[in-house]
Amino acid sequence: MAFGDVPEPHFFVRKDPDSDNYAVVMFNSFESERSKRIEIVSYGSDNKETNRAYYASPEEKYKYMRYVDMAVIGSDKVCVLAYGYNTKSSGGKESELILANLDKGAKAVSFTELGFSKDLIVYEGITRYSPAIKSLILVALVKEKKGDRGYTPILSFVNPFEKKINRADLISPSPRLDQYSKKGFRGLPQNLYLNDDGTFSIVSEEMTVTSGRYIATTLGDIAVVNYSKTGEFINDYLIRKSHDLLNVYLNPFYQSLREGTAQRLSGGNQFKSFAFLSAGPKSFVLFNDTERNNDAQEKGGLVTIKGVSGSDGFYYPLKGPDPILKRDYVFGNPAGKRDHDLGLFSISDYDRKNNVYATLKLENQHGDKGVKVVWLQP
Repeated sequence: MAFGDVPEPHFFVRKDPDSDNYAVVMFNSFESERSKRIEIVSYGSDNKETNRAYYASPEEKYKYMRYVDMAVIGSDKVCVLAYGYNTKSSGGKESELILANLDKGAKAVSFTELGFSKDLIVYEGITRYSPAIKSLILVALVKEKKGDRGYTPILSFVNPFEKKINRADLISPSPRLDQYSKKGFRGLPQNLYLNDDGTFSIVSEEMTVTSGRYIATTLGDIAVVNYSKTGEFINDYLIRKSHDLLNVYLNPFYQSLREGTAQRLSGGNQFKSFAFLSAGPKSFVLFNDTERNNDAQEKGGLVTIKGVSGSDGFYYPLKGPDPILKRDYVFGNPAGKRDHDLGLFSISDYDRKNNVYATLKLENQHGDKGVKVVWLQP
């Protein structure tokens, strides 16, 4: 894998957010038959298998396949996006973004080359199905084939029924966010959130990975950009923070990959990063921070969080015209200077029907610690 640039074998799970249907994609990059490297299995709400088929490449056209993401549309369709490519030594320079649909009752997976730019290499991405416009929304990181420049994020709309790309745009940093960021915002997309009315938010975060004797990932400022259902810019916000995650290497879209998985408890890293809550017309960003950063959002001089014993949970309501937001304590301002309330926001869930947000709270009362389940109303 290291010398041949071969993706690691893996499996992926996605659930339809509007039903209990879900699908599993099994990806085996070492399978000798190119048309058996990706297998799609769909399941109904009763957890029984409803369909299974291989993602077959016509005439085994592409030697290498890179899984991007998938979306489950009820019980009718599973849509998988992948990037197929060859190298000089494997038959040419052909490459393409590919849509594979496993339809209800179908015996095989349909395979469609989407006609994506031949000058761009697709590395990673996430996709969500928007019922409001009956389209897949894709956020991906690409690089130009000439040169090894940094990632460029793109926003695309893919019609899974007509099997075509309707539009694809580069995601550029907002000039006003650059104005408020200390060195200009240089974050990468981490997740995509859909609202009931079809509008959506792309949340990006600055990431710096350092290696040496120890490896660490520093997670910096957050940008939240809101779009109309057709992808037109509405507004954006910047939230400044600095978290050091020791002995952790994070990739772009780690937030999306973390959904539906277990949270590893390691060295306090589970209390770092952030969570995004979309509660109907209200949206929030939540993370743990020290109270010493209460006045540092506009003035700068952030304290980087390494240990979390002196931190508390904070939330930022995403509203108003100002790109720099005011924050407040999630669990209330602690009574004493030695009292702190951390939120384990990566283990949380929102009940949209009853408007209830459930998460875990770690109380530290003068060194006496305890964990509680807390229910909040956004």
